[in-house]
Amino acid sequence: RAPVKGLRLGVASGYFDEELHPEVAKMLDDAVATFTRLGVSVIRVKIPDLEAVNAAGSLVTVAEAASAHRPWLETRIDDYSGQVRARLLTGLAVPAVAYLDAQRIRAATLARFQAEVFDKCDAVIVPVCSVPVPTIEATDVKDSDAMPGTLGKLTRLMRPFNAMGLPA
Repeated sequence: RAPVKGLRLGVASGYFDEELHPEVAKMLDDAVATFTRLGVSVIRVKIPDLEAVNAAGSLVTVAEAASAHRPWLETRIDDYSGQVRARLLTGLAVPAVAYLDAQRIRAATLARFQAEVFDKCDAVIVPVCSVPVPTIEATDVKDSDAMPGTLGKLTRLMRPFNAMGLPA
């Protein structure tokens, strides 16, 4: 309920504006225009490279999900869909060293992101998905070879915030 006038809103330059579907790009532009009309100070903010934290976030997610689901994977594996089962089984193969390295990448990237982005703005506006929201049928690729690419594309823009532990 507080006024937003004076808030410094960063518009991402890099990572979050790459490969955006034209419909998503227009919606982002419209949102930025709305904030500008409300008196928000809008500035372009260069986003540091997030590919490493994106990969680290994927690794941490599959490892932690596999750990949480392990009892049921051992006793009720057929209760999982092919797509979910394949993702969970992948997590069982993550070595502890890789998991710990991924945690270190998360912390280092968060520190860099805070210094390079939040020293310049109070919040960043980014799309959560680079394409319009797909149907369930379009994303249910089972455990096919298309699964990592399909799901990776849908979660790519959210994963860095999740991995860094930032509210989004």
